[in-house]
Amino acid sequence: MAGSGRTFDWGQLDTAGLAQPFFIAGGLKEDNVAKAIQHFTPYAVDVSSGVETDGQKDHEKIRRFIERAKNGISRTK
Repeated sequence: MAGSGRTFDWGQLDTAGLAQPFFIAGGLKEDNVAKAIQHFTPYAVDVSSGVETDGQKDHEKIRRFIERAKNGISRTK
């Protein structure tokens, strides 16, 4: 699944009993990263294809992803 752009079924984490620290990856994009951070409070998030346009890294998508990730972090404090 890694690098496929498909979103991981985050519902599996609700019952997994994971201890921190852990990373979240799989289908993260600017429109869902804040929600993922707020819900799971991961140690880190990983993104690749979620910030690409036509197979190339998109600077504007990267900027928005980081901005929204920071927003998600600020809402967990």
